[in-house]
Amino acid sequence: MKWRSWLVVVVLAVAIVGVLGTVKYLQISSAIAFAESFPEPSETVLASLAEASNWQQTERATGEVVATQTVEVKAEYPGTIADVGFAPGASVAADQVLLVLDSREERAQLDALRARAELARITLKRNESLANTSAVSRQTADTARAERDAALAEARGVQVIIDKKTLRAPFSARAGLHEWQVGQFVADGTTITWLVGDSDEVWVDFALPQEVALGVLDDTVQISTAQPPWTGRAELIAREPYVEQRSRNVRFRALLKNSDARLAAGAIVDVAIAVGTPLPVLSVPATALRSDAFGPHVFILQPAEEGAHAAFRAQRREVELLEIRGARAYLGSGIEAGEQVATDGSFKLRDGGLVNISSGTDNSAATAQ
Repeated sequence: MKWRSWLVVVVLAVAIVGVLGTVKYLQISSAIAFAESFPEPSETVLASLAEASNWQQTERATGEVVATQTVEVKAEYPGTIADVGFAPGASVAADQVLLVLDSREERAQLDALRARAELARITLKRNESLANTSAVSRQTADTARAERDAALAEARGVQVIIDKKTLRAPFSARAGLHEWQVGQFVADGTTITWLVGDSDEVWVDFALPQEVALGVLDDTVQISTAQPPWTGRAELIAREPYVEQRSRNVRFRALLKNSDARLAAGAIVDVAIAVGTPLPVLSVPATALRSDAFGPHVFILQPAEEGAHAAFRAQRREVELLEIRGARAYLGSGIEAGEQVATDGSFKLRDGGLVNISSGTDNSAATAQ
């Protein structure tokens, strides 16, 4: 009788499982049917056509603005300042007096030497007359001539010191800041000021790795600053004839118009120079480019199948990114010219998803629809 009781229990358990399974199946079937009653979701984006283009590799470097004329004015002789002829940071003209050091002692020496030279000249004249009559020896006349020449040479040397104690601007320029005052003592070798020429041109010096420098073919470079944003073109005028031993770089120099004095000497700028020959590539708007752990990609818009609730389906396409320049992304492979790519809004897309193109798209994309 015991086995019959167990049989009843087993039958009841099987019946309960069957009922529960049937109920769950009906619930799932109902949910699937309910979900299928909704259309497949779609996204709306802007689109553009991939265009054939020429691309040239661009190498970037940090450049330094160098004045075409600059000099450090130093005092060659010590002395007390007798006059200051320029204001801090002022513009100075060529040959303008910058600083005058007290030279009264040297001027006194010069007067004494001139008097000595004059006496030597008179003595020489007298001795030469006497030598012609054999009243004195020729050696006496030669000695008088030597004394005259020595006095004149010493006078010229003192005059040089006096001249060098008056410091002048070698060219028209803008002077640096200073705090010099009359009566202040200046030691020899002291820097008086820096002068930067007021030319409307500046040099931009920069360096490129040796393997890149060999490929430089363009004779112009692009110069830019971040703050304030500015871009200009400079002419490549020179390069070092050797590779620097430590850095293995080659230094270049470009000439840049600076008529508005926008760039000051010593400023750091960004330099971009084209390297190598142009290559045929494809370009798309930079907004079309997406990137994840698998690398850069775009979404190609392919016509959807008949009956779909949108005009296109997105197809993820891995691409080779060469460079993003401005608003364009240049691709080496991955797409074909004329293919339609999603641009603004492409971040919403997934591979195989339905896509509609916004009416705000450009004419080329609208035509491709």
